[in-house]
Amino acid sequence: MYPRGGPPPRQCRQIIRTAYDPFYRRALERQQSRRGKRMKRLRQRTVEPVLGSLVEYNGLRKINVRGKAGAHKVMLMAAIAFNLKKYMKFTTKSNLSQAIALKVEWSLSSQDTFLGFGVLFLN
Repeated sequence: MYPRGGPPPRQCRQIIRTAYDPFYRRALERQQSRRGKRMKRLRQRTVEPVLGSLVEYNGLRKINVRGKAGAHKVMLMAAIAFNLKKYMKFTTKSNLSQAIALKVEWSLSSQDTFLGFGVLFLN
């Protein structure tokens, strides 16, 4: 046990480099380049908001499966669910107006059943 709860002060600093140091430096250079900064801005606009939404609102804080294949399946299902939600919001208004238009056409041509089907399905 050390006095006052901590280890004794060192006389010199230690700099630790791993065997992967050249790779870290290369990645840092790529991130700080003009192309890397442009890619980061693009990613922040397109991918990151989607992942944030999945984590925050769709319960994707943890992936409760083992292995890369299982995690890949979970991510695909989450992406499908996200896209379906977006699609449902996008198409709701147009489907409603089409349903109203079909109802009006059906009521106008309800005297002749065959003519009504022709108006609805052949147009």
